[in-house]
Amino acid sequence: MLDLELTALIKKEGWKIVRNKITGQYLVKCFGRRFPVVHPVSIYLKLYKEELNPVLKYQYMKAAHDLLWPYTIWHYWTERRFRAHCEGYNFISEAGGANTTKSYDNAKIVLIFWFANPKGRRVVVASTTLESAEARIWGYVTSLLGQMDVILPFQYYGGKPPKIVNVINKETKLKDTRHGIYAVSAREGDDDKTIGTWIGIHPDEALMVVLDEGTEMPLALTKSIANLDASKKFFQLKVIGNSNSTSDLHGVLSTPKIGWENVNPMTMNQWETTQKNGICLFFNCYESPCIHETDPVKKKQMEPFLIDLPAIKEKEAQMGKDSESFWRFVIGFWQSSATESTIISKQFIEDFNIFRPTEWSGLFPLQMVGGLDPAFSTGGDKCILRLAILGVDTEGKVVLDFRENSLLFPIKIVARSPHSAEKQISDQVLGVLKQQRCPLQNVGIDCNGQGRALGGLLQSENRRLTGELNSPTKFYATRQGGNQVNSFDVVVTSSHELWFILRDYIEQGQIRGLDDMTIEQLTSRREIKVKDKTKKRQLESKSDYKTRMAAIGSSQAHSPDEADAATLCVQMAIRLFGFTPGQSRIVNEQMDADEKMYRIHLMQKAERDGINIKNHRPSLKADFSADITSLAIHKHPLA
Repeated sequence: MLDLELTALIKKEGWKIVRNKITGQYLVKCFGRRFPVVHPVSIYLKLYKEELNPVLKYQYMKAAHDLLWPYTIWHYWTERRFRAHCEGYNFISEAGGANTTKSYDNAKIVLIFWFANPKGRRVVVASTTLESAEARIWGYVTSLLGQMDVILPFQYYGGKPPKIVNVINKETKLKDTRHGIYAVSAREGDDDKTIGTWIGIHPDEALMVVLDEGTEMPLALTKSIANLDASKKFFQLKVIGNSNSTSDLHGVLSTPKIGWENVNPMTMNQWETTQKNGICLFFNCYESPCIHETDPVKKKQMEPFLIDLPAIKEKEAQMGKDSESFWRFVIGFWQSSATESTIISKQFIEDFNIFRPTEWSGLFPLQMVGGLDPAFSTGGDKCILRLAILGVDTEGKVVLDFRENSLLFPIKIVARSPHSAEKQISDQVLGVLKQQRCPLQNVGIDCNGQGRALGGLLQSENRRLTGELNSPTKFYATRQGGNQVNSFDVVVTSSHELWFILRDYIEQGQIRGLDDMTIEQLTSRREIKVKDKTKKRQLESKSDYKTRMAAIGSSQAHSPDEADAATLCVQMAIRLFGFTPGQSRIVNEQMDADEKMYRIHLMQKAERDGINIKNHRPSLKADFSADITSLAIHKHPLA
């Protein structure tokens, strides 16, 4: 006997109930298929789950939504979120200010996604704390469960953490720990192993992870996120937040493929991200459905939960239209990449054009300096030796020219070599220096960690090969007030100091020819506050930097070794040759006969050595055989 109320609901959808002539079973005939006689929402959920066409998938999802919550307000921001979900993106980030219904709409998506297959799907809803979860997406999830107009089977378990699972056999009390909807906490300081315990459980069919408060969550999440792509099951990760920094988790997962500088928040409402199959949805407050709704009744219904124009104008007056707070909490967009806390910004690089070619004056000798940033394993950080040319350009400015990649030498370490990592590095570095005619004493080496022993090995190997007692200059970073290490040539307070000094020379137009990789590192490594009462700043650790950059794109998952080596080159130019910010020499075109002959001699010698004085991109083989013999000349050869 068919249920009359259920029959009426099926007919209301325009579907037919037919009977199998052989079995006598009643079936629902719709969309060219036949289904058991069940509530229409169950049929829509099944169609939504199975459909591959994103347009049809969205239509089935919307139909299920309207049956579950027929009295809620639907608007075009909700539609954008539902459509993006149905288009099958693996990574979806959402940017927007307050009162843009981010949490509410995504709570609906969570429930529809799970109810489509409760025994095969898993949803993880993460907030910074379980307490804050109750006031955000998880709170909306539990609230919407109670507002459903259709009774669907589920079991809610309170406690910490709370969870929602499919109906469990009351006799066996068996719990399904792989499927369901789970609330978890992820806060700054949690390591990737802790996070991996709740992301690493793979369901039978599909996984959804929703990161609420993404601006406050640890970047360690990105290491676990990478494992999601390894599973053959479908997954979708959503991150939500009030846009704060392009360097936090929310910003990193929202990074545009086309670059932040090419995104205009006033004309663009979405863009592809650097994540594999990723998209960022931006909900501009000035495009609020509450502003543009023409139906006064519906507009009135929207006002309690969607931002409107009077509220925006009030916030403009309170915060200032150009303030960081207004951009973050009202517009909901990253105000500018220039506001990112980095020592050197991309705009700074462009303002002090380091790309223009150097034309050497030919009146002063060219000097070569080097920086070695060592690493001692076949994986992880790179071992980088880079050289640079110090000289005077045609305008009389003393500049340090890195010549892009031509003087950048990655040092390779072979795991199965009979020689130690230190010996392999030493042999390759000395080989490059010999080829480039650069004295060992002109090279600075980062002697933190194992670098100290490497400095000694370079000195002894160089003596064995050349008979010279030269040694590299050894740099050691320590906190201010820490114990001094007397065996080291130079002690600096931090790597932050080295990077900041490089900035001074860029500002004076004395740095030329840095490669794209180094520039990317200089402009993306964050400057952070020290967590103590000193209010000092330091550079983001290499491990944190590498984790964050890996989340932006796998091609950027590297340590900032090229930039560190560049800072050492600057330090060597300062230490050996008196390189100072703003330094210049007089280049007088009204030369006497002797000066002209001297210049002709230099140019002829440069040609023999392969140096094109008027070209910034020569194949440089300068003659450095005439080493400095006196301390005065050693300190001030450009004088």
